[in-house]
Amino acid sequence: MSLNSQKSLLAVRSLAVAVAFISGLAAIAAIIFIAPNAITGDSLSYRALPATAGEMSKSRRTLERTKLYRDEECRPSNQEILSTEIDLSTVPPKTCDGRTKELVYIGSLRAMVACLSQKAEWATRMSIGSNGIGKTKQGDRKTPLGTYWLGYPRKSSYFGIFIPVGYPNAAEIAKGYTGQSIGIHGPMRHNGCDIDESLRRHWTAGCLSVARDTQIVNVSNWVLNNWPVKLTVVRDPSAL
Repeated sequence: MSLNSQKSLLAVRSLAVAVAFISGLAAIAAIIFIAPNAITGDSLSYRALPATAGEMSKSRRTLERTKLYRDEECRPSNQEILSTEIDLSTVPPKTCDGRTKELVYIGSLRAMVACLSQKAEWATRMSIGSNGIGKTKQGDRKTPLGTYWLGYPRKSSYFGIFIPVGYPNAAEIAKGYTGQSIGIHGPMRHNGCDIDESLRRHWTAGCLSVARDTQIVNVSNWVLNNWPVKLTVVRDPSAL
């Protein structure tokens, strides 16, 4: 083989190695940056997060230190407070059957009920996605329908406090559902103490929102005190 032929063969082999290397990098980038949920999903999609002392302490410090529009500052009237809460006598009797530590949102009632040891402890009125319930894809502005693990409460510049929801869950990932950053949170910061604005309509991009910062603090503490907690979302009581 001539010297020129040897050089040409070496150049072809070098090009092939370079192409394979670049293709490998592209595949790795696709896994890491483009579609992580399609490969492994977020851990919250599959299981409850551990109740580590560090994470619990961090969440409690967040609740104490975050600047919020608490009732002491907003001074809502008794009527305004009542408009954000649900009388337990109106909660369907089977809501908490079989549920030991779970939050249940019932769409037709706009109510989220806290179930502990199969009994309703409290209930709060909520706003959800502007396009209702039944999320399947990113950007559809719907609230997920199903059961999900809840994550550690954290600070949010938009909503004060944000509790992550494990959407999509394992079954939804298998079906190809997309979307992220779903949670339970406080009212928009620009609403401040305006309870009526927070409850007038369903307005979120898919999350569940309370109308008062004092409520999101109470929800967060309940989640931490009863860890781990699930959220179940149904359209109406017939699905319970």
